[in-house]
Amino acid sequence: MKKTINLVSLITAIILKGKKCNTDTDIANLVINGAKKINELYSKKSDDITTPAGLVLKVGVYFNLEKPLTVTNTRKEHYPMARRIACKLLKDNFYLSHKEISVLLLYKSGYCIKNTMSEINKALLYDAKFKMAYEEIKVIYNLR
Repeated sequence: MKKTINLVSLITAIILKGKKCNTDTDIANLVINGAKKINELYSKKSDDITTPAGLVLKVGVYFNLEKPLTVTNTRKEHYPMARRIACKLLKDNFYLSHKEISVLLLYKSGYCIKNTMSEINKALLYDAKFKMAYEEIKVIYNLR
C-alpha cells in the first residue's frame, strides 16, 4: 500500500513539474510518460544499491548520464546536480567521511564536500527541481 501511495504521489509530482496542459490528452500523455519513467527506473533497480559505488551508479542511471560520476568530473548537463545528490545520499545512507566521498566522486578534497553539503542543504530548501529529483531517487530506491 505504501509503495502505491508513493507511486501516485510521484506520478502527480511529475505531472505538476511546471507543465501546462490545455487538454485532457496532454494530461494523459504526461501521466503515461511519467508511468513509463517510473517503470523503467523500477526495472533497473537491483540489489547493488547496498554499496556506495552502486548508489552512485543508480543516481547516474536516474539522470541518464553517458559517463559514470566516478569517472568524470565534467559540468555538462545534469552532472553537477547528480553529483550533489549522490553526495547527500552517500552521507545519509552510508555515513562516509568527507574524504571518502571526495575520493569516490572526484572532488579535490574533503573540504570541498563540506562546502558542497552546505550548498545541498540550501538547494533542498530553495531549489524545487533539485528537491524533486532528490525525493524521487529516495522513493524509487527506498533510501532515507
